[in-house]
Amino acid sequence: MKHASFLKAVLLLCSIPIFPFTCTNNVFAQSQATTGVIQGTITDSEGAAIGSSEITIRNIDTG
Repeated sequence: MKHASFLKAVLLLCSIPIFPFTCTNNVFAQSQATTGVIQGTITDSEGAAIGSSEITIRNIDTG
């Protein structure tokens, strides 16, 4: 019984320093993205697709 309690304590102490890195890994991956894809269909007021249309998308923070 003592051995099991000691092992649990060691595992807990070893996992505490690793925990913050596992939580922030996704944040760093998302902040590195510089491109993306926007996909869709342009339709008129009745829902019919509009061919040969062009749209402009800009970031309002950077212009």
